[in-house]
Amino acid sequence: MEKSQVVQISSRVEHLLQPFSPHLEASFAAWKDPFDPLHNVQGYINFAVAENKLSVDLLLEKLKHCRNISGSVLGYDDMRGSEPFRKQIANLLSTYFFHRLVDIDGIFCCAGAGCALDLLFYCLLEEGDGVLLPAPYYPGFIHDIEGRARCKPVIVEPTGSHFRFQLADLEKKLLECRQSGQPVKALLLCSPNNPLGFTLSREELENIVSWTRQNSLQLIVDEIYGLSVFSKSSKMVSIGSVLEHLGNDVHFVWSFSKDFCMSGLRAGVIYTENHEIRKALRFLPYFCGVSGDTQFALTKLLSDSEFVQSFIRENTIRLYETYRVHCDCLDKMGIPYVPSEAGFFIWMDLNKYMASRTFENERTLWKSLFEKAKVVVTPGEVCHSTQPGWFRCCFSAASPEAAKVAWNRVEQMMSSQEKK
Repeated sequence: MEKSQVVQISSRVEHLLQPFSPHLEASFAAWKDPFDPLHNVQGYINFAVAENKLSVDLLLEKLKHCRNISGSVLGYDDMRGSEPFRKQIANLLSTYFFHRLVDIDGIFCCAGAGCALDLLFYCLLEEGDGVLLPAPYYPGFIHDIEGRARCKPVIVEPTGSHFRFQLADLEKKLLECRQSGQPVKALLLCSPNNPLGFTLSREELENIVSWTRQNSLQLIVDEIYGLSVFSKSSKMVSIGSVLEHLGNDVHFVWSFSKDFCMSGLRAGVIYTENHEIRKALRFLPYFCGVSGDTQFALTKLLSDSEFVQSFIRENTIRLYETYRVHCDCLDKMGIPYVPSEAGFFIWMDLNKYMASRTFENERTLWKSLFEKAKVVVTPGEVCHSTQPGWFRCCFSAASPEAAKVAWNRVEQMMSSQEKK
Protein backbone atom coordinates (compact mmCIF):
# COMPACT_ATOMS: atom_id res chain seq x y z
CA MET A 1 0.00 0.00 0.00
CA GLU A 2 1.27 3.45 -0.90
CA LYS A 3 2.10 5.87 1.87
CA SER A 4 -0.20 8.85 2.26
CA GLN A 5 1.14 11.94 0.53
CA VAL A 6 -1.50 14.29 1.96
CA VAL A 7 -0.18 16.86 4.38
CA GLN A 8 -3.12 18.94 5.43
CA ILE A 9 -3.74 21.34 8.28
CA SER A 10 -6.29 24.07 8.68
CA SER A 11 -5.13 27.61 8.03
CA ARG A 12 -6.90 28.49 11.28
CA VAL A 13 -4.14 26.81 13.32
CA GLU A 14 -1.05 27.68 11.29
CA HIS A 15 -0.22 30.47 13.74
CA LEU A 16 -0.04 27.85 16.52
CA LEU A 17 2.72 25.78 14.92
CA GLN A 18 5.70 27.67 16.34
CA PRO A 19 7.94 25.78 18.81
CA PHE A 20 7.68 26.54 22.51
CA SER A 21 9.78 29.44 23.73
CA PRO A 22 13.07 28.65 25.54
CA HIS A 23 11.68 29.76 28.90
CA LEU A 24 8.80 27.28 28.59
CA GLU A 25 11.14 24.49 27.52
CA ALA A 26 13.24 25.28 30.59
CA SER A 27 10.22 24.76 32.86
CA PHE A 28 9.48 21.42 31.18
CA ALA A 29 13.06 20.32 31.86
CA ALA A 30 12.87 21.51 35.46
CA TRP A 31 9.72 19.46 36.10
CA LYS A 32 11.61 16.31 35.13
CA ASP A 33 14.44 17.00 37.57
CA PRO A 34 13.00 18.93 40.54
CA PHE A 35 14.93 19.94 43.63
CA ASP A 36 14.31 17.87 46.75
CA PRO A 37 16.17 18.64 49.99
CA LEU A 38 16.54 14.92 50.77
CA HIS A 39 16.58 13.06 47.48
CA ASN A 40 17.74 15.52 44.78
CA VAL A 41 19.66 18.46 46.20
CA GLN A 42 21.09 19.29 42.76
CA GLY A 43 17.69 19.46 41.07
CA TYR A 44 16.14 22.50 39.43
CA ILE A 45 14.30 25.11 41.50
CA ASN A 46 11.56 26.48 39.30
CA PHE A 47 10.27 30.01 39.99
CA ALA A 48 8.93 30.45 36.46
CA VAL A 49 5.52 28.74 36.75
CA ALA A 50 2.68 30.61 38.47
CA GLU A 51 1.70 27.99 41.02
CA ASN A 52 1.25 28.06 44.77
CA LYS A 53 2.89 25.05 46.41
CA LEU A 54 2.84 26.58 49.89
CA SER A 55 -0.61 25.47 51.07
CA VAL A 56 -1.21 22.27 49.12
CA ASP A 57 -1.02 20.23 52.34
CA LEU A 58 -4.09 21.97 53.74
CA LEU A 59 -6.13 21.18 50.63
CA LEU A 60 -5.04 17.57 50.20
CA GLU A 61 -6.35 16.69 53.64
CA LYS A 62 -9.64 18.45 52.99
CA LEU A 63 -10.14 16.98 49.51
CA LYS A 64 -9.81 13.45 50.92
CA HIS A 65 -13.24 14.00 52.45
CA CYS A 66 -14.82 15.69 49.40
CA ARG A 67 -14.83 12.92 46.80
CA ASN A 68 -17.49 10.49 48.02
CA ILE A 69 -19.40 10.92 44.77
CA SER A 70 -22.89 9.74 43.92
CA GLY A 71 -23.86 8.03 40.67
CA SER A 72 -25.48 11.20 39.33
CA VAL A 73 -22.03 12.84 39.14
CA LEU A 74 -21.07 10.41 36.39
CA GLY A 75 -23.80 11.70 34.07
CA TYR A 76 -24.31 14.87 32.04
CA ASP A 77 -25.26 18.09 33.80
CA ASP A 78 -25.72 21.75 32.94
CA MET A 79 -22.78 22.65 30.67
CA ARG A 80 -22.39 25.96 32.51
CA GLY A 81 -21.66 24.02 35.68
CA SER A 82 -24.04 22.17 37.99
CA GLU A 83 -26.50 24.30 39.94
CA PRO A 84 -24.99 23.37 43.34
CA PHE A 85 -21.50 24.25 42.06
CA ARG A 86 -22.58 27.62 40.66
CA LYS A 87 -24.49 28.39 43.87
CA GLN A 88 -21.35 27.84 45.94
CA ILE A 89 -19.29 29.97 43.55
CA ALA A 90 -21.94 32.71 43.77
CA ASN A 91 -21.64 32.58 47.54
CA LEU A 92 -17.83 32.79 47.34
CA LEU A 93 -17.99 35.79 45.02
CA SER A 94 -20.63 37.48 47.18
CA THR A 95 -18.60 37.00 50.35
CA TYR A 96 -15.06 37.76 49.20
CA PHE A 97 -15.28 39.74 45.95
CA PHE A 98 -18.55 41.54 45.14
CA HIS A 99 -19.93 42.02 48.67
CA ARG A 100 -23.43 41.84 47.22
CA LEU A 101 -25.72 39.16 45.87
CA VAL A 102 -24.48 37.41 42.71
CA ASP A 103 -26.90 35.99 40.15
CA ILE A 104 -25.97 32.35 39.48
CA ASP A 105 -27.35 32.69 35.94
CA GLY A 106 -24.36 34.91 35.18
CA ILE A 107 -21.84 32.28 36.31
CA PHE A 108 -20.23 30.02 33.72
CA CYS A 109 -17.66 27.37 34.63
CA CYS A 110 -14.96 26.14 32.26
CA ALA A 111 -11.50 24.55 32.20
CA GLY A 112 -9.45 27.36 33.77
CA ALA A 113 -9.09 31.14 33.55
CA GLY A 114 -7.27 30.94 30.21
CA CYS A 115 -10.27 29.08 28.83
CA ALA A 116 -12.58 31.73 30.31
CA LEU A 117 -10.67 34.53 28.59
CA ASP A 118 -10.64 32.61 25.30
CA LEU A 119 -14.43 32.21 25.49
CA LEU A 120 -14.98 35.89 26.21
CA PHE A 121 -12.75 37.06 23.37
CA TYR A 122 -14.42 34.58 21.03
CA CYS A 123 -17.89 35.80 22.00
CA LEU A 124 -17.28 39.53 22.31
CA LEU A 125 -14.85 40.39 19.52
CA GLU A 126 -14.27 39.84 15.81
CA GLU A 127 -11.10 38.37 14.32
CA GLY A 128 -8.46 41.10 14.10
CA ASP A 129 -9.99 43.28 16.82
CA GLY A 130 -7.44 44.77 19.19
CA VAL A 131 -7.27 44.11 22.94
CA LEU A 132 -5.40 46.69 25.03
CA LEU A 133 -2.94 44.89 27.30
CA PRO A 134 -0.81 46.89 29.76
CA ALA A 135 2.81 45.73 30.02
CA PRO A 136 4.54 44.02 31.67
CA TYR A 137 2.00 41.21 31.47
CA TYR A 138 1.52 37.49 32.05
CA PRO A 139 2.89 35.95 28.81
CA GLY A 140 -0.02 33.50 28.51
CA PHE A 141 -2.41 36.38 27.84
CA ILE A 142 -1.03 36.56 24.30
CA HIS A 143 -2.21 33.02 23.54
CA ASP A 144 -5.56 33.69 25.26
CA ILE A 145 -6.12 36.64 22.93
CA GLU A 146 -4.67 35.23 19.71
CA GLY A 147 -5.11 31.48 19.96
CA ARG A 148 -8.69 30.80 18.85
CA ALA A 149 -10.41 34.19 18.72
CA ARG A 150 -7.61 35.48 16.46
CA CYS A 151 -7.71 38.90 18.11
CA LYS A 152 -4.69 41.20 18.28
CA PRO A 153 -2.86 42.10 21.52
CA VAL A 154 -2.24 45.85 21.61
CA ILE A 155 0.59 46.38 24.08
CA VAL A 156 0.39 49.46 26.32
CA GLU A 157 3.79 50.52 27.63
CA PRO A 158 3.62 52.04 31.13
CA THR A 159 4.92 55.45 32.20
CA GLY A 160 4.06 55.30 35.90
CA SER A 161 6.43 54.44 38.73
CA HIS A 162 7.22 50.75 39.31
CA PHE A 163 6.06 49.98 35.76
CA ARG A 164 2.41 50.85 36.52
CA PHE A 165 0.26 52.03 33.63
CA GLN A 166 -1.67 55.29 33.65
CA LEU A 167 -4.93 56.23 31.96
CA ALA A 168 -2.86 58.51 29.73
CA ASP A 169 -0.96 55.43 28.51
CA LEU A 170 -4.21 53.75 27.49
CA GLU A 171 -5.41 56.93 25.80
CA LYS A 172 -2.16 57.34 23.87
CA LYS A 173 -2.20 53.77 22.57
CA LEU A 174 -5.88 53.92 21.63
CA LEU A 175 -5.29 57.12 19.66
CA GLU A 176 -2.32 55.55 17.85
CA CYS A 177 -4.49 52.58 16.86
CA ARG A 178 -7.30 54.74 15.59
CA GLN A 179 -4.88 56.79 13.52
CA SER A 180 -3.38 53.61 12.02
CA GLY A 181 -6.74 51.98 11.36
CA GLN A 182 -6.32 49.18 13.93
CA PRO A 183 -9.71 48.53 15.56
CA VAL A 184 -9.59 48.25 19.35
CA LYS A 185 -12.59 46.76 21.11
CA ALA A 186 -11.49 45.72 24.61
CA LEU A 187 -9.17 46.26 27.57
CA LEU A 188 -7.82 43.30 29.57
CA LEU A 189 -6.77 43.97 33.16
CA CYS A 190 -5.22 41.69 35.77
CA SER A 191 -5.76 42.72 39.40
CA PRO A 192 -3.98 41.70 41.55
CA ASN A 193 -1.37 42.11 38.88
CA ASN A 194 0.87 39.45 37.35
CA PRO A 195 3.86 40.14 37.40
CA LEU A 196 3.95 43.36 39.44
CA GLY A 197 1.93 42.30 42.48
CA PHE A 198 -0.18 45.46 42.90
CA THR A 199 -3.94 45.73 43.33
CA LEU A 200 -6.02 48.38 41.60
CA SER A 201 -7.80 50.77 43.96
CA ARG A 202 -11.49 51.62 43.88
CA GLU A 203 -10.70 55.03 42.40
CA GLU A 204 -8.49 53.52 39.70
CA LEU A 205 -11.16 50.99 38.74
CA GLU A 206 -13.87 53.66 38.65
CA ASN A 207 -11.72 55.83 36.38
CA ILE A 208 -10.92 52.90 34.10
CA VAL A 209 -14.59 51.93 33.75
CA SER A 210 -15.48 55.54 32.98
CA TRP A 211 -12.73 55.65 30.32
CA THR A 212 -13.65 52.33 28.67
CA ARG A 213 -17.30 53.40 28.49
CA GLN A 214 -16.40 56.76 27.00
CA ASN A 215 -14.51 54.85 24.30
CA SER A 216 -17.09 52.05 23.82
CA LEU A 217 -14.67 49.32 24.90
CA GLN A 218 -15.39 45.99 26.56
CA LEU A 219 -13.59 45.59 29.92
CA ILE A 220 -12.44 42.16 31.06
CA VAL A 221 -11.01 41.98 34.58
CA ASP A 222 -9.01 38.90 35.56
CA GLU A 223 -9.03 38.64 39.38
CA ILE A 224 -7.43 35.21 39.58
CA TYR A 225 -5.23 36.27 42.56
CA GLY A 226 -8.07 38.03 44.38
CA LEU A 227 -7.86 35.93 47.56
CA SER A 228 -4.05 36.07 47.67
CA VAL A 229 -3.56 39.60 49.02
CA PHE A 230 -0.88 39.13 51.69
CA SER A 231 0.12 42.71 52.53
CA LYS A 232 -1.54 43.93 55.74
CA SER A 233 -1.69 47.46 54.34
CA SER A 234 -3.50 46.42 51.13
CA LYS A 235 -7.07 45.40 50.37
CA MET A 236 -8.54 43.59 47.41
CA VAL A 237 -11.07 45.73 45.53
CA SER A 238 -13.05 43.69 43.02
CA ILE A 239 -14.67 45.19 39.95
CA GLY A 240 -17.84 43.51 41.23
CA SER A 241 -17.76 45.62 44.40
CA VAL A 242 -17.05 48.85 42.52
CA LEU A 243 -20.04 48.47 40.19
CA GLU A 244 -23.51 47.70 41.51
CA HIS A 245 -24.24 46.28 38.06
CA LEU A 246 -21.54 45.21 35.61
CA GLY A 247 -23.77 45.99 32.63
CA ASN A 248 -23.18 44.60 29.15
CA ASP A 249 -19.57 45.73 28.87
CA VAL A 250 -17.74 44.59 32.04
CA HIS A 251 -16.85 40.93 32.61
CA PHE A 252 -15.22 39.14 35.55
CA VAL A 253 -12.84 36.15 35.42
CA TRP A 254 -11.53 34.01 38.28
CA SER A 255 -10.23 30.48 38.81
CA PHE A 256 -9.41 27.97 41.56
CA SER A 257 -5.89 27.61 40.07
CA LYS A 258 -4.13 30.24 42.14
CA ASP A 259 -6.12 31.16 45.26
CA PHE A 260 -6.84 27.49 45.99
CA CYS A 261 -3.56 25.99 44.66
CA MET A 262 -5.46 23.88 42.11
CA SER A 263 -4.00 24.66 38.69
CA GLY A 264 -4.27 20.99 37.73
CA LEU A 265 -8.01 20.69 38.36
CA ARG A 266 -8.84 23.17 35.57
CA ALA A 267 -11.80 25.05 37.06
CA GLY A 268 -12.33 28.63 35.90
CA VAL A 269 -15.22 31.07 36.26
CA ILE A 270 -16.81 33.77 34.11
CA TYR A 271 -19.34 36.19 35.55
CA THR A 272 -21.16 38.37 33.04
CA GLU A 273 -24.42 40.31 32.99
CA ASN A 274 -24.47 40.54 29.19
CA HIS A 275 -27.57 38.49 28.29
CA GLU A 276 -26.49 37.80 24.70
CA ILE A 277 -23.15 36.47 25.93
CA ARG A 278 -25.00 34.38 28.50
CA LYS A 279 -26.99 32.76 25.69
CA ALA A 280 -23.80 31.88 23.79
CA LEU A 281 -22.08 30.58 26.92
CA ARG A 282 -24.87 28.10 27.57
CA PHE A 283 -23.44 26.10 24.63
CA LEU A 284 -19.70 26.79 24.37
CA PRO A 285 -18.61 25.23 27.71
CA TYR A 286 -19.66 21.90 26.17
CA PHE A 287 -16.16 21.91 24.62
CA CYS A 288 -14.26 22.86 27.78
CA GLY A 289 -16.36 21.99 30.81
CA VAL A 290 -15.24 21.13 34.33
CA SER A 291 -15.56 17.42 35.11
CA GLY A 292 -18.45 16.32 37.30
CA ASP A 293 -16.05 14.79 39.81
CA THR A 294 -14.15 18.09 40.16
CA GLN A 295 -17.37 20.08 40.48
CA PHE A 296 -18.62 17.72 43.18
CA ALA A 297 -15.40 17.98 45.21
CA LEU A 298 -15.18 21.78 44.91
CA THR A 299 -18.87 22.19 45.77
CA LYS A 300 -18.32 20.24 48.96
CA LEU A 301 -15.14 22.20 49.76
CA LEU A 302 -16.80 25.59 49.26
CA SER A 303 -19.82 24.58 51.33
CA ASP A 304 -17.54 24.47 54.38
CA SER A 305 -17.35 28.20 54.93
CA GLU A 306 -15.24 27.85 58.07
CA PHE A 307 -12.60 25.88 56.17
CA VAL A 308 -12.58 28.40 53.30
CA GLN A 309 -12.11 31.30 55.70
CA SER A 310 -9.33 29.57 57.64
CA PHE A 311 -7.62 28.42 54.45
CA ILE A 312 -7.56 31.91 52.95
CA ARG A 313 -6.18 33.31 56.20
CA GLU A 314 -3.44 30.67 56.54
CA ASN A 315 -2.56 30.80 52.85
CA THR A 316 -1.99 34.56 52.90
CA ILE A 317 0.20 34.17 56.00
CA ARG A 318 2.33 31.59 54.20
CA LEU A 319 2.51 33.75 51.09
CA TYR A 320 3.73 36.72 53.12
CA GLU A 321 6.30 34.70 55.06
CA THR A 322 7.74 33.19 51.87
CA TYR A 323 7.72 36.56 50.13
CA ARG A 324 9.75 37.99 53.02
CA VAL A 325 12.30 35.14 52.74
CA HIS A 326 12.88 36.06 49.10
CA CYS A 327 13.03 39.77 49.88
CA ASP A 328 15.60 39.18 52.63
CA CYS A 329 17.77 37.19 50.20
CA LEU A 330 17.46 39.85 47.50
CA ASP A 331 18.22 42.64 49.97
CA LYS A 332 21.32 40.78 51.16
CA MET A 333 22.50 40.42 47.56
CA GLY A 334 21.75 44.05 46.70
CA ILE A 335 19.11 43.16 44.09
CA PRO A 336 16.39 45.82 43.62
CA TYR A 337 12.76 44.73 43.24
CA VAL A 338 9.28 46.20 43.04
CA PRO A 339 7.44 45.77 46.37
CA SER A 340 4.54 43.33 46.03
CA GLU A 341 1.28 43.23 47.97
CA ALA A 342 -0.62 40.34 46.38
CA GLY A 343 -0.27 37.34 44.11
CA PHE A 344 2.80 35.16 43.75
CA PHE A 345 5.45 37.38 42.16
CA ILE A 346 8.50 39.51 42.71
CA TRP A 347 9.54 41.72 39.80
CA MET A 348 13.30 42.03 40.28
CA ASP A 349 16.16 43.84 38.58
CA LEU A 350 19.21 41.65 37.91
CA ASN A 351 21.00 44.30 35.87
CA LYS A 352 23.96 44.24 38.31
CA TYR A 353 24.83 40.83 36.85
CA MET A 354 24.76 42.06 33.23
CA ALA A 355 27.58 43.76 31.31
CA SER A 356 25.05 46.32 30.06
CA ARG A 357 21.29 46.72 30.05
CA THR A 358 20.31 44.95 26.81
CA PHE A 359 17.86 42.14 26.06
CA GLU A 360 20.71 40.10 24.60
CA ASN A 361 22.51 40.26 27.95
CA GLU A 362 19.24 39.48 29.72
CA ARG A 363 18.88 36.31 27.66
CA THR A 364 22.50 35.35 28.43
CA LEU A 365 21.95 35.82 32.17
CA TRP A 366 18.70 33.86 32.10
CA LYS A 367 20.48 30.97 30.36
CA SER A 368 23.27 30.99 32.96
CA LEU A 369 20.78 30.92 35.81
CA PHE A 370 19.06 27.94 34.21
CA GLU A 371 22.12 25.94 33.18
CA LYS A 372 24.60 26.77 35.94
CA ALA A 373 22.56 27.64 39.02
CA LYS A 374 19.63 25.43 37.95
CA VAL A 375 17.25 28.20 38.96
CA VAL A 376 14.41 29.01 36.56
CA VAL A 377 12.84 32.48 36.42
CA THR A 378 10.85 34.30 33.74
CA PRO A 379 12.81 36.85 31.67
CA GLY A 380 11.21 40.27 31.50
CA GLU A 381 11.47 40.30 27.73
CA VAL A 382 8.68 37.70 27.40
CA CYS A 383 6.49 39.89 29.66
CA HIS A 384 7.21 42.83 27.32
CA SER A 385 9.22 44.71 29.91
CA THR A 386 10.17 48.15 28.67
CA GLN A 387 13.59 47.84 30.30
CA PRO A 388 16.04 44.92 29.96
CA GLY A 389 17.31 43.19 33.07
CA TRP A 390 14.05 42.63 34.91
CA PHE A 391 12.86 39.13 35.75
CA ARG A 392 9.71 37.62 37.27
CA CYS A 393 10.15 35.29 40.24
CA CYS A 394 7.17 33.21 41.35
CA PHE A 395 8.05 32.96 45.03
CA SER A 396 5.10 30.67 45.89
CA ALA A 397 6.29 27.88 43.57
CA ALA A 398 8.73 26.40 46.11
CA SER A 399 9.26 26.25 49.86
CA PRO A 400 11.06 28.98 51.85
CA GLU A 401 13.91 26.50 52.35
CA ALA A 402 14.20 26.00 48.59
CA ALA A 403 14.24 29.77 48.15
CA LYS A 404 17.30 30.11 50.36
CA VAL A 405 19.05 27.32 48.42
CA ALA A 406 18.18 28.97 45.11
CA TRP A 407 19.49 32.42 45.97
CA ASN A 408 22.62 30.91 47.51
CA ARG A 409 23.23 29.11 44.21
CA VAL A 410 22.78 32.37 42.29
CA GLU A 411 25.15 34.21 44.61
CA GLN A 412 27.80 31.49 44.29
CA MET A 413 27.43 31.37 40.51
CA MET A 414 27.88 35.11 40.13
CA SER A 415 30.77 35.15 42.57
CA SER A 416 32.62 32.43 40.64
CA GLN A 417 32.07 34.27 37.36
CA GLU A 418 33.46 37.52 38.80
CA LYS A 419 36.66 35.71 39.82
CA LYS A 420 37.33 34.46 36.29
